[in-house]
Amino acid sequence: AAPSGVFPEAPAVTNHLAAQSVDPTADFALSWNPVAGAGPDDFYIVIIDNSYDRSIFFTPLPGQTGSVVTETIPATATSVVIPAGTLPPGRTLELSLGFVSVDGRTLDPQFGTGTSGMASLTTLDLVTLGEPISPELTELSGDTSGFEFVVTGERGVPYTVECSEDGENWTPVMSQSADGSESGGPAGSFTFSSGIDSDTKLFRVSEGDLLEGDD
Repeated sequence: AAPSGVFPEAPAVTNHLAAQSVDPTADFALSWNPVAGAGPDDFYIVIIDNSYDRSIFFTPLPGQTGSVVTETIPATATSVVIPAGTLPPGRTLELSLGFVSVDGRTLDPQFGTGTSGMASLTTLDLVTLGEPISPELTELSGDTSGFEFVVTGERGVPYTVECSEDGENWTPVMSQSADGSESGGPAGSFTFSSGIDSDTKLFRVSEGDLLEGDD
């Protein structure tokens, strides 16, 4: 069926204040008021993005299986639990709670479940307690030809590796987001290699993409 063109009522979060001081080491239950007139195929979605527009938590759509929350949130639900160890500490994140009013659904053996409908979205800040994860640079191996390092930090956060010959003047070498398991918590990492082109070379890592916009 074609979408009705009428947006449903936006869901209202009932524990907004609790979302301003979330302990990432404990389960957090996000709760909301039920949307009036919800149908049997309607559902909710919850997405949490960091300040770099990377989704670090999301609930599955119909026909999908999630890594943290495994099933689609039905319209009868009024809460979802974000497990302990999922969110990074010391961050202001963007939480989006959406309600989808379904007008039609198809099941295709090749492409899976297709859903049409209208959605309304509620967004708010979600603030986690603690200190942010600090990046660390660790040498994996090294010889006269070069070095191999691993950068550990926060999943979904970009980091820039810089090098210097004197410890005062620093040049960006590479920028990359730390990757990690979607179900493995907030930690992430990446590796990189560098050749030797001077007698002394120092390396450091900092948060952010210092090469963004460079050709």
